[in-house]
Amino acid sequence: MQRHYLDMFYGLKQDYDISKSKEELDFNPKTSKKALEDALKYLKTDWKENVINQRKCLSPTLRFLH
Repeated sequence: MQRHYLDMFYGLKQDYDISKSKEELDFNPKTSKKALEDALKYLKTDWKENVINQRKCLSPTLRFLH
């Protein structure tokens, strides 16, 4: 992760009450540690393949712009 991305989120208020979502929608979020582990695993193993597949699906015009 690049430094400017860390700076963008450092000190940002990210504490939100999700009790209503848990109660009414049975929302059960991952822990921060698990979410970070999953994100890093995805970036390490699947990200490049997904980007290549997405580009194959783009029309020639969109591919040029992408």
